[in-house]
Amino acid sequence: MVTDALVRLASEEELLAVLAHEAGHARHRHPLQMMVRGHALAVATRLIGGHDNPLQSVTESLVGNAYSRAFEHQADREALAVLRRLNRTPAPFFSILDKLERQQGKADVPSFLLTHPSNPERQARAAGS
Repeated sequence: MVTDALVRLASEEELLAVLAHEAGHARHRHPLQMMVRGHALAVATRLIGGHDNPLQSVTESLVGNAYSRAFEHQADREALAVLRRLNRTPAPFFSILDKLERQQGKADVPSFLLTHPSNPERQARAAGS
């Protein structure tokens, strides 16, 4: 999603990087996959633990976060590949992530509780690919 606030915050190159990332989510059908996996996980946890299982939401959240982070890495790879094909540097991709993190404040929680990888994790993965 591109908001007015994002447009005001980002340079044109950063917006290109964000759009390439979001196109990666669409190309790989991440929203549909999250919906299907979420429903399947909900059914499985109910079958195993019943309807009043106190661990159900925790389990669903942790597994959902793991899928979400994997999808973010895939969309990151897609964005960086698009930028390379356009002969653009990946720097704007990471600079907009840094701007967003500064604006939202850095989460000081373990990564398995987050839906998105940290910026340093994203940069390390990009450097290794």
